[in-house]
Amino acid sequence: MKNRKLKKIGFYVYSYYQAKDVINVSKNYNILPFLVFKYNLAENIGLLWIDELTKLLINEFKKKNINVVIDCKKNPALTINSIRYGFSYINFSGNKVLQKKILGLAKKFNIKINQKIEIYDLKNIKNCNLYINKILRRSGDKKWILVKK
Repeated sequence: MKNRKLKKIGFYVYSYYQAKDVINVSKNYNILPFLVFKYNLAENIGLLWIDELTKLLINEFKKKNINVVIDCKKNPALTINSIRYGFSYINFSGNKVLQKKILGLAKKFNIKINQKIEIYDLKNIKNCNLYINKILRRSGDKKWILVKK
């Protein structure tokens, strides 16, 4: 059995190449990164684009290396659609009544809602590899959680 280090670190991703860089760099640090898509991308471009991007990443990397988070803000329709597409992590901040109903639905499909993840934005970063390396080195000083696989 291997020991694997886990840390809940996420990156706002805006393209396929940024997602690829995040996964490649995080492999060196034995971290499973969360690829987070902002509300604007999910609402305007659509969940189908995000779904196709994850399929491309799964073809290139293993499914174990990819965690996709969709930020749905207060939009319950987008949340239900992202559950339908099979995304396993969703951020939803609606009112209490809607959150109870979404949580009930999420339990049926084994989906995690509102996970606490440390998220970094890659929007205006020119060299993603160097930036991600700095972040992962800096977070390496913090205490890691060891999990037996």
